[in-house]
Amino acid sequence: TLTAVAEESGLSISALSRVETGKRQPTLDVLLPLAKVYRVSLDQLVDAPPTGDPRVHLEPRSVASGVS
Repeated sequence: TLTAVAEESGLSISALSRVETGKRQPTLDVLLPLAKVYRVSLDQLVDAPPTGDPRVHLEPRSVASGVS
């Protein structure tokens, strides 16, 4: 229930209700306690798309035939 989540997360029932109904966009101040309550990662909570290592930039290269 909202009451149980509010008690465990430290968030107000009204704030949770507004997030649940889409009347408020959740910020990190809301998302982090919710991820902890539900025991999921922040990525799972917001359904973030998978990303690779941002330091790696893969680009296709053509190789001339006959080159060793």
